[in-house]
Amino acid sequence: MITFLKSQLTSIVATAVDFAVSIAGVTFFGLAYGVASGTGNLAGAITGFSLNRRWTFSIKKDNVWMQAGRYALVWCGYFALNVMLVTAITMYTSINYIIVKIGVAIVLSAGYNYGLYKKYVFR
Repeated sequence: MITFLKSQLTSIVATAVDFAVSIAGVTFFGLAYGVASGTGNLAGAITGFSLNRRWTFSIKKDNVWMQAGRYALVWCGYFALNVMLVTAITMYTSINYIIVKIGVAIVLSAGYNYGLYKKYVFR
């Protein structure tokens, strides 16, 4: 249970980075919601990998490149789901993109990322 909570806290930090980059992309650079969301996802992924490796799963010995490769594979699935869901929901509803992004992040964090991180990436 502690590992799950640490993983969720790490997701919150990574998501904060993701959101900051996404919101800046839309607000200051005029990026489309999906593009800004994808850019934020990349920044959040780098943050999440670093924190999960060192703090959540306390990995210090295993090959960082192998883990990074597995993380990248899992992240590509997350990225695709995130961009498609944020784009579709904002396109077909009147819900603000930030609210959509929060909902999508919560669902994917608990329902997709944690299990794959624990059983595949940082095993």
